[in-house]
Amino acid sequence: MKKLIGNLSIAFIAMLLLTCFAIKQAKSQTITNRIIYETIIKNSDLDDVNTVRDNIEGPQKDKFLTFIFNAIENKTIKIYDGNHKEILYKDVLAKLGVKSINKNRITQIRFDEKWVMDEKTNEIKKDVNGFCLIIDSLNMQDEYYHQIPLFWIYPTETNTNDAGKNYVITKQINTGAFIKPKIETSNKLLDNIEPPQREAFGNNLINAIRTKKLIAYDRDYKLMTGDNIERYFTFSDTINLMNPETNVWETKVVVTKFDVNNITWLRFLEEWTLNTQTMKFNKKVLEVIPYEVLYDNEGNLK
Repeated sequence: MKKLIGNLSIAFIAMLLLTCFAIKQAKSQTITNRIIYETIIKNSDLDDVNTVRDNIEGPQKDKFLTFIFNAIENKTIKIYDGNHKEILYKDVLAKLGVKSINKNRITQIRFDEKWVMDEKTNEIKKDVNGFCLIIDSLNMQDEYYHQIPLFWIYPTETNTNDAGKNYVITKQINTGAFIKPKIETSNKLLDNIEPPQREAFGNNLINAIRTKKLIAYDRDYKLMTGDNIERYFTFSDTINLMNPETNVWETKVVVTKFDVNNITWLRFLEEWTLNTQTMKFNKKVLEVIPYEVLYDNEGNLK
C-alpha cells in the first residue's frame, strides 16, 4: 500500500480536524457496511522514517502483539483464515514451516471495517469487525519481501465498557484507504465504497466544511476561513482560444467546480486501543484528509 501511494502524485483537498463529542441517540450515515484495507505498522524504509505515519513505537507494538499471541496460545480467542473458517495456530506455523512467529516481521494489519458518519457532529466512526496480522517474508532467493496474511481475529464479544481492559496501542497513527479504485473491480470489498454512498459521504464532508461545522485546514495546515474556504471548491483559469469566426485570439475565463467523485483516497489520523479480554480492536478518528487525483491536459496523472 505504501509503495502504491508513493507512486501517485496527488493533491491535498483539505485537512479536517474532527472535534468529537458524544450525543445521545445521534443519527449516523452509513459510508460503507464493509471495507477491507491494510495499514503499515512498521516502516522498513530507512530513507523515509515517519514514526507518526508508519510506525507503532516498539514497546507498544511488542505489548500489543504479546496480548494477541498469548490469547491464541491460551485458546481464549479463535483465529480464522481468509474465508472466515476457523483454523489452528499450529497449522499456521506448519504452513509457514516455522516453530514460532518472528513478531519483528509483522509489519502490516489488514482491517475489515464498517464506516459511519455522525449526522450532527460529522464525526467518522470505524467499527472494526476483524483484523489480520501480516508478516513480511523473503522469497526463496532472499531477493525481496512479500506479505503473508497470518490469521484473522473476529471477536465474538464486543463489550468494551471495562476501560481497565482497554490497552492504548498508539495515540497517533496514520492509515489510508482507497475509496474509488483506478480500475473498477468485481471485488467490492477491495478498496471501494459503493458510488451512491461515496458521493453522499463526499457531499456531506464538503458541506460540513462550507458551513463551518468542521474545522478545516489547507495543505499547509493553515486554517480555512471565510472566502478562503470557497476557493478550494471553485477553480478559475484564464485560457487563450482562437475565435473560429474572426480568427482572433480571445481570452476566456473557465470556471470549474469541485466534483466530490474525484475523491479517490482518504488518509486518517487515528488513536488505537485493544480490549485485552475480547481482542476487540477500537479506533478513534482524529483527522481525515481527502485526496483528489489530478490530470494534465494530455490526461497524464499529475
